[in-house]
Amino acid sequence: MSLSVPACPDKTIAYSVLETLRFAAARIMDMNLDDRQILVIGHVDRDEVDALLWDPMPGGSGLLDQICERFEEIAAVAQELVEQCPAACEKSCIDCLQTFRNGYYHKYLDRQAARERLTA
Repeated sequence: MSLSVPACPDKTIAYSVLETLRFAAARIMDMNLDDRQILVIGHVDRDEVDALLWDPMPGGSGLLDQICERFEEIAAVAQELVEQCPAACEKSCIDCLQTFRNGYYHKYLDRQAARERLTA
């Protein structure tokens, strides 16, 4: 099971928004960040990407259903996360969106881009 965000303009929006939602869900639902995974799928002919927040548990754990049920609450906490980085970084840092496990896409994480997209 997955939560999809199709037709993101680029990888920065896709990774930033999903990582922010994943952090917020972990905070609200007292789940581990690794309980949900992020997958961004590119297209050969355009910069647009499709993004998925997916459940790595065989058969699913039910957490994605809970995320959907509490989406407004999670989106509000996500907005706070990107607006209130303790280090007041420009894009992302270890105090807001970066972890060791998401090192592969640190270059795409941008809390300002996530804030703008979540506000819209």
